[in-house]
Order: sequence, then structure tokens, then C-alpha cells
Amino acid sequence: MTDIAASDLATIYAKPTPRVIAKARPSIDAHARKFIEMSPFCVLATSGADCSVDASPRGGNPGFVHVEGPNRLLMPDRAGNNRIDSFRNIVEGSGLLQMIFFVPGIDETLRVGGRGTLSADPKLLAAME
Repeated sequence: MTDIAASDLATIYAKPTPRVIAKARPSIDAHARKFIEMSPFCVLATSGADCSVDASPRGGNPGFVHVEGPNRLLMPDRAGNNRIDSFRNIVEGSGLLQMIFFVPGIDETLRVGGRGTLSADPKLLAAME
């Protein structure tokens, strides 16, 4: 088996099309907002200070993730297995995260990346119920 170096990748894979490149946006636009509002499910990926990686399924009624602004999403906590791997990674690691949103019946996904924080603000928690 031969390991592949980063410099080899461009010789193995074709360049992405302009349409694929154009999908990367600096903020949440109207299309992304609508997709998030329609999504009942996403996967939250985080990395810890120890370089561990966690990908955690999250779900609820469509729109359970709220678009608060062009660079801010709010996602409520829901009852789960209480491992809190994602939360621990956010507060102890870099805070960097990625989310992939899915909408049933749509053959497309939406990826959003950024920095996460946790909040126990009573007003914010009440708004998430």
C-alpha cells in the first residue's frame, strides 16, 4: 500500500466545478436559511482538545435549529444519552464545529461551519422550548 501525499491529490482528482466552489458562502443566505428551517435533522461534528472527533446526530421538528442572524445559529439541547461529548469538545477544545443539515426528499445537504458556544441563559433556554 502506498500512502498518498497532499501534493498527489490534484493529480488524482479533477478540480471542483465553479458551481461547487460557489456553494461556499461567508454567511447564511436566504437559500441556506430556508434549508435550515426545513431540516428536521443534522449532524454536529466537533473536535476535542485531545484531537478526538465526535459526530453527533441532532433532530427535532423542522426548524429546530433557529437562524438568529447571518452568522449565528441557535440549537436547543434535547434529551439524549448524556455523553456530552460534543458539549465537552466545544468548551474544552477549539470550539470549532461543522454541521450538516438534511431535508428528507431533497437530494442535497447543507454544511455550516464556525465556532460554537454553550449558554445556560434562562431567557435563551425559554425561547428554545
